[in-house]
Amino acid sequence: MEKKGILRFFQQDIELFDNLSRLSDARAFPIIPLATVLGAVVLMPLFVAKSFLALDREARGSLLKSMLKSTRRMAVSDTTIQRILPSVVKEELEEVLLATVRKLDRYDVLRAPLVEGGRPYRIGIIDGSTMKNHDVVVFDLHGKVDAPTFVLSSAGHGYEFATAKDCLQLAAKKLGPLLPNLIMGDGLYFNEPIATLIHGMGAHFFFKVSTNPGWRDVLSAAEFIMKSNQRCPKYRQFASGFDGARLCSWSMELAATTYAGVPAQIAFVTEHYRKDTRRQPSTFWVLTSALDLSPAELREAAHTRWHIENDVFKRLSHLTGTKRYKCLESGSFRSFLILLCVAVAAIDTFVYILRQVPIKWKGFLDGIKPTWTNILFKLRQLAAVSV
Repeated sequence: MEKKGILRFFQQDIELFDNLSRLSDARAFPIIPLATVLGAVVLMPLFVAKSFLALDREARGSLLKSMLKSTRRMAVSDTTIQRILPSVVKEELEEVLLATVRKLDRYDVLRAPLVEGGRPYRIGIIDGSTMKNHDVVVFDLHGKVDAPTFVLSSAGHGYEFATAKDCLQLAAKKLGPLLPNLIMGDGLYFNEPIATLIHGMGAHFFFKVSTNPGWRDVLSAAEFIMKSNQRCPKYRQFASGFDGARLCSWSMELAATTYAGVPAQIAFVTEHYRKDTRRQPSTFWVLTSALDLSPAELREAAHTRWHIENDVFKRLSHLTGTKRYKCLESGSFRSFLILLCVAVAAIDTFVYILRQVPIKWKGFLDGIKPTWTNILFKLRQLAAVSV
């Protein structure tokens, strides 16, 4: 896999550039093919270009021009990208992202067990983020890698809930076999309309919420039951363990409940991070309609919800500066973000495949520290050899 490089993976395995070439071009007499312009944006994370101006500089070099098969003095300019992005048909670009995710699913990277030896799950995580002056809601498919699959613009921070409902309905309509078993949200999504919507999709809901149950009837009732059971240990539902990866001990009390008319289990988790006094202790609630999840899986699922923050939003910000990127028109920014999501999911899958053979992975790293920037530098080196 590492010999054929990331470029061949993009071109042949997931047919990304072919999909881009089929998009409608609003220009009457295009000098630069639309696939070249959008392909340059897709390759931004590979060059860790945090602005279109930085990409403009790379577009004058031989590597990016060779990767895009451009014979011009420069493959594409920053002004050309900014001029073309608003005219891209959003529905067609959404289909490119979805088609890429379907291709990536062939490598069995979009499902994974929550704990070692457990049953593999398809997990969906929904969350919103403010990127500079743009609010977006993203639906992420999480497995062995993260694949942000739907990106919707929100009218503002206060409109995230309504946008999220549209996003979930879009997922129910278009995902088909990729529809997750478990759909996660934070405290904003912890309400009966969202739970009912997720249950109607044929999936289980999962909410991780703060430790203040006073204004949540279901949490207050569970807290009362747990305190009662503490006085009657015979009826207490309790679990505990030690997390060697995070170096923390944990304990959990569980109760059965009904939420949005659906049987559910609810858990109060306490974690002790002995080497981090700021997190001593860490507590949170978990509520889910997935009754087959073990206590260890419940706790791990709560940590899994953070993947959309750490492996999607933060990675996009780190590689391409989306948190500080200035773009006046929201549609243009959304097109930009969709292209970056395509790139991040594809690169993440390619790296995962490399990791499956330890000897080859060690040879690929060649002694470097495996940070994302260093990995991208090595992938770029391989691309330079293959073009």
